[in-house]
Amino acid sequence: MGYHQDSKLTKEARHIAATSDAAHAAISASVSLILSCDRVFIKKVEAIYEHLQVNTTVGLVVVDDELIVVTAS
Repeated sequence: MGYHQDSKLTKEARHIAATSDAAHAAISASVSLILSCDRVFIKKVEAIYEHLQVNTTVGLVVVDDELIVVTAS
């Protein structure tokens, strides 16, 4: 299927990671904020939450030298 599709789902470890991402996105739909440093995961969650009109704030965490920067959508 299309949007930021998971790669190599034929590998068991990648399948487990994709299932874990889906579980985290589902659980986080009931809280006010989800943070991750995984850009692809954040893009997927933003698209899903927008489509489903979920009000959870999605934040990308980036380490820049010694600073931790959070960018929320």
